[in-house]
Amino acid sequence: MIYEDIIMSEPKHFPTDTINHLLADYAELSAIFAKMIGGRDLTAQEQQMMDIMLRMHERLTKAA
Repeated sequence: MIYEDIIMSEPKHFPTDTINHLLADYAELSAIFAKMIGGRDLTAQEQQMMDIMLRMHERLTKAA
C-alpha cells in the first residue's frame, strides 16, 4: 500500500503520544517544504504534495 492510500483510509485510534510525534514530524516537513518553495507559485506536483500534507494535518488533529 502506498502512503497516500494509508492516509486516505479511515483514521485509526492511535495513542496521543504517537499523534503528537506525527504532528511534530509534520511541522518539520512543512517547514522544509516551505523553505524549498519560498515565495514562488507551486508546481502541480508541489500543490498535490501540499494537499496531501494538509489532509494529513487535518486527520492528525482530529485524531488527537
